[in-house]
Amino acid sequence: MTATNFETALTFVWGEQRDSPSQGYHVTPGDAGGGTFGGVIEATWEGALHRGIVTGLLRNATQDQLATVLRDEFWGPTCDALPAGIDLMLFNGQMMSGGYAKIFQSCLGLIGKDVDGDIGSMTLGVALRAAPVTLANALTGAHYRYLAALDGWANFGDGWTTRLQAARTTALGMIRGAALTV
Repeated sequence: MTATNFETALTFVWGEQRDSPSQGYHVTPGDAGGGTFGGVIEATWEGALHRGIVTGLLRNATQDQLATVLRDEFWGPTCDALPAGIDLMLFNGQMMSGGYAKIFQSCLGLIGKDVDGDIGSMTLGVALRAAPVTLANALTGAHYRYLAALDGWANFGDGWTTRLQAARTTALGMIRGAALTV
């Protein structure tokens, strides 16, 4: 569990060309998120602008600005506290789906009032006791079911499925790598 996994997460999102996100600024027809650059959508960028984290337009963002937004919005201290692989699953899930914290909590067996969409100390404690491979697989399945129920599934389902499978594969590799170093 180290902050250095953030770099691995960026490589996952941006591809092997770490210094240049695989897709520059683009608008995908039918995507409610609007313009996207390096995994950051317009609404997320606007929030970061209002908090003073970045300046300028998303379409003109530097890689450092994009990384700052992704770290602040989707990684933060929560992912730093999680085991390798599970940190990537949470990061990717939060980037793809606004309500991912509840998916995360439900996969940990938290129910009722405990599933509040806020990943605090109780949720982290349960996550740290979970079997990482089992949790990664559960997160993949639950996220798939969530996405398949969305209106955009017909247009984006294939891409979403590909990304979920890639996240799972990358996360399982990180989990195995961490187990070898223990």
